[in-house]
Amino acid sequence: MNKSLVIVTAENSIRKKVRNTLNDSYYNISTTYLSDFKKLEKKLNDNIDLVIIDNNLKNKIKSYKMIRKISQEEDIPFIFLISEKEDNFFENKEFYPLSIFLSKPFSKAELKNNIEMIFYKYEFIKQTTKINEEQEMLLNNIQNQVWFLNNPDIYGRVNESHAEFLGFDKNNLENKKITEIFSDQSAEKLLNFYKKAFSKKKKLKDEFWLKNYKLEDRLLSITATPMLDKNNQIKFIICSAEDITEKKEMEKQLLEREQRFLSMVATLPDILVLFNKEGVYKNIWTGQEENLYKEKSEMLGSNFEEILPEDVAAKIRHHLDKALKYNKLQVFEYKLSVLDGDIKYFESRMTAISQNQAVVVVRDITDRKEAEKELEVQKAYFKQLFENSPDAIAVLNTNSEVIDVNESFTKLFGYKKDEIEGTEINEFLAPERCKKEAYEISKRICSGEVVKKETVRLNKKGKQIDVYLLSYPIQLDKNKVGMYALYRDISERKLLEKNLRESKKKIEELHQIAIEMETIDNEKEIYKLTVDAAENILNFDVCSLDIVEDNMFVVKARSTGVKDDGIDEKAPITTGIAGKVYESGRSQITSDVRDEPEAEPVNSAYKSAMTVPIDNFGIFQVISNKEEYFDEVDLELTELLIAHTSAAIKRIRAEERIKYLGYHDSLTGLYNRAYFEEEMERLDVKRNLPFSIIIGDLNNLKKVNDRYGHDQGDELIKNIADILRENCREDDILARWGGDEFGLLLPQTEAPTAKKVMQRIHSKLTNYSHKQIDVNLALGLATKTKQFEDIDEIFKKADDNMYENKRIIKGNTS
Repeated sequence: MNKSLVIVTAENSIRKKVRNTLNDSYYNISTTYLSDFKKLEKKLNDNIDLVIIDNNLKNKIKSYKMIRKISQEEDIPFIFLISEKEDNFFENKEFYPLSIFLSKPFSKAELKNNIEMIFYKYEFIKQTTKINEEQEMLLNNIQNQVWFLNNPDIYGRVNESHAEFLGFDKNNLENKKITEIFSDQSAEKLLNFYKKAFSKKKKLKDEFWLKNYKLEDRLLSITATPMLDKNNQIKFIICSAEDITEKKEMEKQLLEREQRFLSMVATLPDILVLFNKEGVYKNIWTGQEENLYKEKSEMLGSNFEEILPEDVAAKIRHHLDKALKYNKLQVFEYKLSVLDGDIKYFESRMTAISQNQAVVVVRDITDRKEAEKELEVQKAYFKQLFENSPDAIAVLNTNSEVIDVNESFTKLFGYKKDEIEGTEINEFLAPERCKKEAYEISKRICSGEVVKKETVRLNKKGKQIDVYLLSYPIQLDKNKVGMYALYRDISERKLLEKNLRESKKKIEELHQIAIEMETIDNEKEIYKLTVDAAENILNFDVCSLDIVEDNMFVVKARSTGVKDDGIDEKAPITTGIAGKVYESGRSQITSDVRDEPEAEPVNSAYKSAMTVPIDNFGIFQVISNKEEYFDEVDLELTELLIAHTSAAIKRIRAEERIKYLGYHDSLTGLYNRAYFEEEMERLDVKRNLPFSIIIGDLNNLKKVNDRYGHDQGDELIKNIADILRENCREDDILARWGGDEFGLLLPQTEAPTAKKVMQRIHSKLTNYSHKQIDVNLALGLATKTKQFEDIDEIFKKADDNMYENKRIIKGNTS
């Protein structure tokens, strides 16, 4: 190993001993001998690896001050050869970190060992410095914020990310008190968190709203990880933080989309099931509970793997995992014995609506499966069907050459099988102007397509016939062996379509109205849009839309052609033709109102009418001053419009019902537990302090249930709910928390005021009994007065107080 040494000494004996020692070393050393210290300064730029300095120097104090300066500024190790009596020059030896002090006299072995030691010490310090620099670089390049705590209230080392977040230089942030950096409330929360980590000696994680250097509120997820020594004592704690502000907002938006999605799918007629990733039934929507495997109440909250047969559960688990992992629609089928005792087939369409939940649309496909079983029977009748089909059928090979035709083909086109067998069908059947298209259709069918097309073909006499062509490949084990071509004479239909072209435009416009209705969530707008469409698209000048309310027809919308002739806005649902149509549910055209006994025209000018029921919601009526003005086309178009109207009304009312049931208890009409918890969290803000919570538990409900039945128990719960509702303030939030438990949120309410509410409730329930059974309500109160207090702890405190009061009540009555 090549090394460069400088020896500073005025004594030849020292030089000789050094030279002999270096000759015995395994280092390849280049040596420079200097007689005084002044010459050393000129050698410092020559990549020196070691300086050996003899203490036998002139002006020692000045010399050693300069040596100390060099040793601190230059990356050069020193060996000082000193006499024992001169050791006082090095009282502060820490100023010479890369130095060894060798006392004279010394042996060659001592000098050799010290030279090797100083080189080892030098390399060790270099490597240690490099490691520390690399660790510091790694710490500062971590995206997450990182800091160290030797005790709970003072910063240790911090990385650049955390210092930048707080707007400090990281060196100035170290050794700062937590209370110097954050506001009182934030500092208090952090200190409690840090103290908990130090006391519990385990990893903790929590979320904190903290202000950054821009004074922006940011949500940080902080993890505190204790580092323990061999005696299980904390050496220090490493804290890391991730800014999750945007992540939380995205989660909130995802939840909102999820709720909108569930509100929409709940209106569908199939069975809809909401699973979480563990397979627990979170909700079930269906109007066909007989198609469930068990009672709905038994399934909710249970895991499908514990309820369903093993083979069905395994299939659902497989597709649930795939849906959540890949966020792709899963479609699968299974067979299941249902509540009504039948064995049915179901098709499930499963899709993820979040990372942790999936919704499944389950459809009864028993009829379809039974139809598939009948397929074999159908095949047995195919030949007879082919021969007796009213449609003209030709069986072709892959070259479009005729293999067989049925009798209807012969009747329609005039060709018998033996005349055209083996002939390419397009050669004789397609007109010249359609030949290119016909050959293209044959290619498409051979490639696997099913072609449906209205076109023109020639009969044997050359007459053009309008036909509907249905052509599809014949496959055997996925290999195409031929094709079918079915021709249906649509000449009469084409003639009819010519007469209905105007109706087509109206249908398209009504379709646009239907699309517009799907975006409206207000019934009044639906009513107006319906009448406007009838007037502007169907050209009905006089029309009225009436909705049934309290057994009365109530006019909701009229066309501009309806004059105010003193027409009643309300009429009994038994009135005239409207009542008849509403009761029967069937539309009616009245060609002449004078021939209709039920007709009660409000204006003698009205001669004919058309009345269409709006499902069970009401009726739509159109009137004309001409006799026999309306025909079947008018009726069909009107029924199409009203079908869209009915669907829109049904959708809007279903959505309103779903929203109501999502947050209310079905027995009492009070808010449910989900809404209570959501509101408790939402109202937990500073402006609502003090924030009081009252928890109530109904005593002796079990006695009422056991003695008089659950119907009476339900009646008792409803009575108590009414008493609570009457004695709460308007802004208080009252909920049925569980079976016999109630909760009351009182934001901006001090404890004394909340106690008055409790006393008011107690006074109403004093001496209250149900069916000769004394009934009382144990109540518990707790009030949050400071922002840092955990609202869940306040709730628990109220619950504990309630149970303590329940115990006291029980003791007093025993």
